Amino acid sequence: MRLERTARAKINLGLAVTGRRQDGYHELESVFVRVGLADRLVMTMPRPAMVDDVLVIAGHPDLPVEGNLVLAATRALRDSAGPAGRSLSGLAIALEKRIPVAAGMAGGSSDAAAALALAGQVWQLDVAVAEVHRMALGLGADVPFFVADLDAALVSGVGASVEPLPAIKGGVGFLLMTPLQRLSTANVFSAYDGLPRSGQGARGAVARLADAM
Repeated sequence: MRLERTARAKINLGLAVTGRRQDGYHELESVFVRVGLADRLVMTMPRPAMVDDVLVIAGHPDLPVEGNLVLAATRALRDSAGPAGRSLSGLAIALEKRIPVAAGMAGGSSDAAAALALAGQVWQLDVAVAEVHRMALGLGADVPFFVADLDAALVSGVGASVEPLPAIKGGVGFLLMTPLQRLSTANVFSAYDGLPRSGQGARGAVARLADAM
């Protein structure tokens, strides 16, 4: 069996940091919109069957396989199957990267959501929606949005709350420009924590944008 899926990038049309939890995670409110730029994920269950999942990445030669969210997603799905998960055949996974890395467009999170969907199909698992959402949140704050398979949403908290918004219509396009220097999410939020607070302007702008949509 061979299945493939595109994993589209997202952009934030607005972003407000609404708080910081005791565990260090920041709570956000943001309007997420998926765009046409996408990675491509292909999964095959080889014969004879492999024991472990194997990931090969093309299009981004210096992106490490170890720690990739695609493998984290298939591992989470195996674990959710309980003892039966240990007998699931290994997957041959090919990931073609087109979304820039560490550029705020959640390529890794989109890949993880695609991996959950494809692996579930290949292994023919019937996983409850609530369980998929739990796994998605465990993989990253942006993953639940992609699992919900929405074109646009108001996302809040640490990603658990995803409220659908209508897709942008009328042939709107975006020009995406990314810096050559990668942006670590942890470093960005650490720098934000050192800035003076400027009231609720960003949160109000996000709310108005969601209402307008």
